[in-house]
Amino acid sequence: MSSREKTALLEDGGPAVSYTNGGAAPSAGTSRRSTMRSEAPAEPQLSSIIHLLARASPGMRESDAEDTDSADGASVPVRVPTLPFVGGTRAYVEQLRADNTPKKCGQGTSFFPNDQLRRVDYVLVWTKDDNCSAQQIKQRRTYEAWLRRHRLQMVDCVSTSDINTHFVLLHAPDELIMKKAEEMHVKVTVKEYEREDDHFSRKIFGMCNKDPLKCGIEERTMHVANPFTRQLLAQGRYGKVQNGTNMQKFFTGSQRARIVHQILTETQFGDEPSDVGIDQLIESGSYTASYPLHEGSHKPPEDWSRNDDDLSPRQLLHEYWSRWSCWYKYQPLDHIKEYFGVHIAIYFAWLGFYTAWLLPAAIIGFVVFFAGALLTLSDQELNEVCHGDKLMCALCAENASSKCQPYSINTTCTLYRVGFIFDNGGTVFFAVFMALWATLFLEFWKRQTAMLSYRWNTMDFESAEEPIRAKYALKATEKRKNPITDVLEPHMPEAKRYPRYLTGFSILLAMVGMIAISIVAVMVYRTFSIKLLGPGLGTTAASVSSSVLQVVIIIILSKIYGMLAVKLTEWENHRTETAYQDNLTLKRFLFEFANYYSSIFY
Repeated sequence: MSSREKTALLEDGGPAVSYTNGGAAPSAGTSRRSTMRSEAPAEPQLSSIIHLLARASPGMRESDAEDTDSADGASVPVRVPTLPFVGGTRAYVEQLRADNTPKKCGQGTSFFPNDQLRRVDYVLVWTKDDNCSAQQIKQRRTYEAWLRRHRLQMVDCVSTSDINTHFVLLHAPDELIMKKAEEMHVKVTVKEYEREDDHFSRKIFGMCNKDPLKCGIEERTMHVANPFTRQLLAQGRYGKVQNGTNMQKFFTGSQRARIVHQILTETQFGDEPSDVGIDQLIESGSYTASYPLHEGSHKPPEDWSRNDDDLSPRQLLHEYWSRWSCWYKYQPLDHIKEYFGVHIAIYFAWLGFYTAWLLPAAIIGFVVFFAGALLTLSDQELNEVCHGDKLMCALCAENASSKCQPYSINTTCTLYRVGFIFDNGGTVFFAVFMALWATLFLEFWKRQTAMLSYRWNTMDFESAEEPIRAKYALKATEKRKNPITDVLEPHMPEAKRYPRYLTGFSILLAMVGMIAISIVAVMVYRTFSIKLLGPGLGTTAASVSSSVLQVVIIIILSKIYGMLAVKLTEWENHRTETAYQDNLTLKRFLFEFANYYSSIFY
């Protein structure tokens, strides 16, 4: 990934938008899907919720209420869960009323009125339009009511550039974050200690005062992490925070986003058990997008005195990582992991590792290439071809005229010389070198991943600590106790998934068969084209057109199987997100390998 792409990741972050208190609000252009069906014209009124809140008791769970503010004025019944009773009900009601009154984004000193401590953890986007359906309105209002039931705080604000675009800003209170972090077994730092710099350049530039390849951010802190528990927090085991203090800086931004996303994934929006999750709402058009926000601007403050302590994590990465001047330096992987999460960090770790290992292969490749070019000056066989006067038999097609003439061997000198540069004794050495290079690269990458896994506390990431996927819980047919946690969990027997695995494998074989059929079809097309058009330009035209046809077929088959792979993996109903991603990756890899490398055989 280039520095431009790194900068785009920090400045845009996909659909993410920069967030600062009192700063410019996210614009309508940040929506992921601009062509989705539109939304209800207004935020649901709070009268029913406030009325139920005032009468709520700890034993109440939900109640029915009606809201008549639909797109066409018709009544849209919405099942509204009541909120638990809290102290200071009147103040809480007033805060709810203030938070949920639509306002322009960026109005006031904070997105949340009269509160400088609450950060925006996630954003939901919906669009006001006359074409929206009553079902979409009901789904969105029920969903937001359940989010409030889960104690998520929200503010509805209107885009400053498009009054029809609404942003629902979500904040998870500390108690909710701690509760979900404990359920999800989110790992937090228990102890920190110094570690030695493991950069390879340290051995080369050890005698120098400064390593030119070293990044400007110090990364010598090792973290020992364990799953978060409120009991350990109360005991003061987490040195940098005590129970009852603000937790917004205790969990990283990526951890908070992951926790809130899990809540959005598990929240119901309808009466059916399968009506759950923000992804389905985006697909149905009730919302147009959902995403977390960046932490402040990526640009350092104007009065920055070159003190890194004055910069936010995003500004540090922009200053020392996503710049053209840092292209040759080591990447601050620990900081990338803290800000973007492990998945993004491991991608950039692999990218940097692969790029570094390509350097010796590139050097040996250039040496072999230039050696072959120099050998063309002294190779005896090449000189005989280029300076010889031998006549070669004529190459005549079956339907050619009788004027076929023999040709001199020296007319093939240029083609033979170019072929010799890429096919000489040195290429045999390079082939052996690349075989050893590939083996060593794989083994050293395994070593690097083990180091990063230990450093980032992800050695047992695929254990029972990983939460169950919401869609797995919905489709599970049984319940059984987890052998590790002794908690009753949804379960789908493997015997019921084996037929689905077999079906997926059969579809994969059928698609590979389609690849073979496409190769044969392109070969037949090329053969008949040469016979129809004749040798010379006809052969060139047939080769070019068949290559273009093969590329088009590869792209089409890749798109088709990409959609099939997602559907099949969803149908297999894997327990965890890791198992889901592993099976999806395996399906895609096997097919893409056969698909993209098929052109070599024809």
